[in-house]
Amino acid sequence: MDEFQKEMFDIFVFETNTFLEQLETILMQAENQDGDILDAVPEVFRIMHTIKSSSAMMGFSNISKLAHSMEDLFFYLREHKPTQVDKKRLTDIVLFGVDYIKRNMADPEEEEDATDAIQEVSGYLKLLSGSAAEQSAANQGGADNAVPDHAESSGPSIRVRFKPNCVMIGLRAFEIIHKASLLQNDLVATPGEDDPEAETVLQQDGLVLALPSSDHLEEILAQVKASPFVSGAALVGEDAGASPDAAAPAPPAETGPPPMRRRRDDFFPNSSNYLGIEVKKLDKLINLAGEMIIASMGSSHAFDQGDEELTHRALEDLHHLILEMQDRVLSLRMVSVKDMFHKLSRSVRDAETRLQKEIHFTTSGEDTALDRNVIDQVFSPLMHILRNAVDHGIEPEYERLAAGKPSAGQVHLSAAIEGDLAVLRVQDDGKGIDKNAVLAKALASGLVRKDQVPDMSDEEILALLFLPGFSTREQVTELSGRGVGMDVVHESVRKLNGRVTISSVLGQGTRMELRIPLTLTILDAMIMKAAGEVCAIPISSVREAFRPEEGSIREANGQDMVLHRGQCYQIVRLSDLYQAPNPSYMDGLMLVLESGGEQYALFIDDVVGQQSIVVKPIPPLLKGIPGIYGCTIRGDGKVCLIIDVDGLLKSMVKR
Repeated sequence: MDEFQKEMFDIFVFETNTFLEQLETILMQAENQDGDILDAVPEVFRIMHTIKSSSAMMGFSNISKLAHSMEDLFFYLREHKPTQVDKKRLTDIVLFGVDYIKRNMADPEEEEDATDAIQEVSGYLKLLSGSAAEQSAANQGGADNAVPDHAESSGPSIRVRFKPNCVMIGLRAFEIIHKASLLQNDLVATPGEDDPEAETVLQQDGLVLALPSSDHLEEILAQVKASPFVSGAALVGEDAGASPDAAAPAPPAETGPPPMRRRRDDFFPNSSNYLGIEVKKLDKLINLAGEMIIASMGSSHAFDQGDEELTHRALEDLHHLILEMQDRVLSLRMVSVKDMFHKLSRSVRDAETRLQKEIHFTTSGEDTALDRNVIDQVFSPLMHILRNAVDHGIEPEYERLAAGKPSAGQVHLSAAIEGDLAVLRVQDDGKGIDKNAVLAKALASGLVRKDQVPDMSDEEILALLFLPGFSTREQVTELSGRGVGMDVVHESVRKLNGRVTISSVLGQGTRMELRIPLTLTILDAMIMKAAGEVCAIPISSVREAFRPEEGSIREANGQDMVLHRGQCYQIVRLSDLYQAPNPSYMDGLMLVLESGGEQYALFIDDVVGQQSIVVKPIPPLLKGIPGIYGCTIRGDGKVCLIIDVDGLLKSMVKR
């Protein structure tokens, strides 16, 4: 695939995914509002027309046919403005089509038959129009821009035949039309780009270029014949009776490469590889780069002059510019959670439909900006939480009415920035979590012992929900009941160096809160010495640091404890985990860390300082070592390991 073709595919996938997201948002907003859904029709019609044309050009005939039928439906709605439109059914039908397009975009090797989706659309159109005649008229109106099979032209026409093994035939035809139009602007191509049968016509009858005049005719013919996968080109009439296979001798099968198949990796890159950036942000970045060059030249000049004070000042200026550059580069990756919220609203709607519950889903804080990587990785945990809220949390209508609640369940998703953390909350007004039922299930499963129960706090009981395989659901449904979900949420958030907590009031509802860093590349960390090594720990995990006093070290149940301000903390030593020498507690410091609602004291040798560090992946040799989150490069060029608090404490508990 050459660069032009790759670029065309990238643009097609990116734009189509963007259009589908817009379509979902428009329809669900119109469905949930009291206004007329017909107000959204013009925008939906424009989107479907664009998808129809682009998919036909790229050779996805089934997607084009479905988009064409959906265009017809919205053309009818736009022109006739029927008064009785079932908003939910219309949204269901369109989203059914959107899901079909997404499936085929994700797996282009096997294009799924579109008959069922098209029949859903055409059946609803027939129901709206009330007669087959009106439907036919609507179809003709929706396709009024199509090019006729035999376009009239005052000049000659060229028929182009393609080789039998031609792949991406729509794209090949587009290239030929584009090059020929540079020589004759007003040429007419058949089939047209809006024709849903374009790929079939091109394979059977070839491409016909109707020229307005004979100008540059020989040049156009030569150009077309030299195009890839073209078996022949001649004036219409001169190739009468020629078949696509006989237009030119096909090359022997063994001399040419095998027909290419559309592979996902080649043509359908992940949408997260693309990011929209404001031009003014790039302008500021370029200006900053210029200032850094000037500052670098200034520091070099001061060093050459031997002026120590001037050199120090120039390096300080350069350091501030580097920090500003860091902030601006990170800001390029920061995007609002608005699009993610809209996608999640679709998940809530699907769960609502499957479970036959009425849900009033609201959001706030949509302008909150997070690193694009964070948004990509937090989407799945949030989807699990929202599905749980609809399935486990919100009661059936008769139970809500009996409890004096409104029939529609309330689910609210919010985002906010608190310090250097993003806080995402999901809250519902459902039945809440029965802590006694959680304990009973945990005891029956052997996850806790009876002697542990009296000492367990509410937070510890609710934290049991994050254990693998734990579920209080007695009956397995399409969405839950298999014990898969909440443990995935906890593990995913932990990998983001974040925390997830649950609070619940029985009969009133549940709130789940995710606290995650704003970015995964820069981390505010405390640099410390522990077990004889310099390492870093996220500052967000540290509650306080103190030096133990004489007589504050105790032992309970075989565990070392430290008493501080009237509270006992279990001591965790890196030296125990990594088999390093154990110095005396009186020679070091204690860091109070928090994990899973519990606090522990991490014994360290000393605190070096606090600074922002660049997080690097763990080297392959260190993968699998417990308690390591990543690494960073210090100013002296040495590698500094970053402690994973949750992973470290989990490893120590196991030991």
